[in-house]
Amino acid sequence: MNKLPRAKRAPIVSRLCEGSSMRSISCVADVRINSVSKLLAEAGETCAAFHDEHMRNVKANRVQCAEIWSFVCTKPNNAAAKRQDLAYGDV
Repeated sequence: MNKLPRAKRAPIVSRLCEGSSMRSISCVADVRINSVSKLLAEAGETCAAFHDEHMRNVKANRVQCAEIWSFVCTKPNNAAAKRQDLAYGDV
C-alpha cells in the first residue's frame, strides 16, 4: 500500500485540526478523499494510543464542559410520541 510522504501528511492533519472539510483538503492537497479519511483514522488511533500511554493520575480541581446538550434519535418536541422507550429526546 502506498503511503503519503510525511511532508504531505503534516499539512493535511493540520487542516483537519483547523476544521476544514475532508473534501476541501483533498482538493487543496491534490489527494483522494479516501487518503484523507485513512489519514484521519490513523491520526486518531495514534492520538488515542499517546493519550492512553501518557495521561495517568491526572488530578483536576475544576473541569469545564461546553456544549454537552444533545438529543437521541429525535428532538424533544417529537419525543412525546416515542416516550414508551425513555431512550429518546434530550440528553
